[in-house]
Amino acid sequence: WHEGAYDVNKYYTSPERKLVSEEEHKTTDHKQWKTVMFIRHGQSESNPYDWDPMFFDPGLTELGEQQARETQLKEMVHNFEPELILCSPLRRTLFTCEIVTQGKTTKRRKIQPLVTECETAADDIGSLKRQLVAEFPQCNGFDWDWSLMEEDTFWFYIPNTEIARAAKAPALPQLQQIYRNYLPEEDGHQQGWSEPKWSYMKRVHLFETYLTKTKANKILTVSHGDFIEAMTGRDLPNAG
Repeated sequence: WHEGAYDVNKYYTSPERKLVSEEEHKTTDHKQWKTVMFIRHGQSESNPYDWDPMFFDPGLTELGEQQARETQLKEMVHNFEPELILCSPLRRTLFTCEIVTQGKTTKRRKIQPLVTECETAADDIGSLKRQLVAEFPQCNGFDWDWSLMEEDTFWFYIPNTEIARAAKAPALPQLQQIYRNYLPEEDGHQQGWSEPKWSYMKRVHLFETYLTKTKANKILTVSHGDFIEAMTGRDLPNAG
């Protein structure tokens, strides 16, 4: 996990994001600050591989579930009472969020597609909203708010509109097949596209704006390694 405090008045006047220390946070008027705790998902079913096994939107391994349970018991996470819980729409984060937020009474639980992973493999190609709503209607007895996702659309990165038209959204299997054959095989493994830096950094900046606009001041966000590193500069382990 990673916890950072952000000054929403000064934070965006500088070209570089400012992550402040706990000491500086304690000596400042808290009305100006938002505290955001980032947690990376536990080990997914594709994480053990050194290549892309072409597992689309996988869940957690047994180890990943264990990692999430251990994170939930950590004092910093256990004692953090967020006003808002945000989660990436990928299944590995949804499973992780359900585990790490057990016992929390936060009613506001929102799916936030901006915090999805930077696409580098098939596991970053998500499922459709209707599929996810059917599988994850609630999180520990509280309804998920899916309002930030549109129905029957590819909410994740796609290189161009031609691919989107060829896949005939919302036919997800067609898109997955296009992904498998997007690049020539390398060492016998299929390769898809990768999301360029400008695309995921745009999401980072949009999420920063979202944080300034939300009324919640204590926010728990379950996300992914590359996205969290882009936000905080920290490279977190699974369920870290």
